[in-house]
Amino acid sequence: MSGRNYGFIRKHEAKKKREKQYQMVLDLGPLLEHPPKGMVHDTSHLPHSKAELIEALLEFVETAKSPQFVQICEICLIALTKYQDGVGDKSINMLELPDKLDPQAMKEALASSGFDRWSEFSESISAELEDFSRRMAAAKDANLHLQPAWKKAWQKFRQQGLYSPFYEGYDFP
Repeated sequence: MSGRNYGFIRKHEAKKKREKQYQMVLDLGPLLEHPPKGMVHDTSHLPHSKAELIEALLEFVETAKSPQFVQICEICLIALTKYQDGVGDKSINMLELPDKLDPQAMKEALASSGFDRWSEFSESISAELEDFSRRMAAAKDANLHLQPAWKKAWQKFRQQGLYSPFYEGYDFP
């Protein structure tokens, strides 16, 4: 196989991958518009695996041409932290206190909400938020469309090798 054909095959595979990622993010949209009731949910509610969705969103950030689209992807990543492994079918809800201050009713409300399990997942959610913010910053730095004009011009200038005479101390006549 020649290099020319291999380039076309790679472009075709990249296009297919991009279309698949786009469809995955579109499938995530209705879930984000109407999330299940509760604070923390199981990853089984997601239409695709969490890792695939994260990678798709980060790739969109790296190639996005508008800052608004980057903000949307960032919001989606933050929303994905609400989905954790091991939560189970029943989501963790906020504690809703009953009208009467009866100790038995309070225990029942606590048991039904699953709020006592919040501490299990709060640390993993915090760690994910830190990881996502670090990865998001790296993706924004890799996106040439989001960089200021002077930085884009300098990178283009530098990549063409035009600065090398200045760097090596070339003396003009």
